[in-house]
Amino acid sequence: MAFDGEAFVTRFNTVWNGHDLDGILHMMTDDVVFEASFGKDPWGVRVVGQAAVREFLEDMFRRIPDVRWDEIRHFACPELAVVEWLTTGTPRGGTRYEVQGCDVLALRDGKISAKRSYRKGQLQQAQQPTSGGRRRSPRRGRSGGRSAAVRSAR
Repeated sequence: MAFDGEAFVTRFNTVWNGHDLDGILHMMTDDVVFEASFGKDPWGVRVVGQAAVREFLEDMFRRIPDVRWDEIRHFACPELAVVEWLTTGTPRGGTRYEVQGCDVLALRDGKISAKRSYRKGQLQQAQQPTSGGRRRSPRRGRSGGRSAAVRSAR
């Protein structure tokens, strides 16, 4: 049976927004690599295998019971799918958030073998661009464009 990218992405969105753990895991390989879009490491939080993914998602759905991902656009072929979304939710005891991001899905035999999520970060007020929404480019010199503060922070 040929890969149907549209049906795959529709199913993906349905099980995630339904918080359907069995449906989510059914779409993944047993050895799936799952990287959340947040965490202390550069890749976010990484969990491997269906049991670890189930535990991670149970906790997430418990902490953010109304979390959802509304698709903006997608691309899918037999080896790779990318789903861009707007996620919203309200963590228990927290404030509602709204953030754009995407999932990059490596596929093997029609199942997700790796799910890597990325999302837009929100800058602190002091870091917001100035003058017309554009940041001024640093002057390039011997420092390669990095300020002394950035160079010394390494």
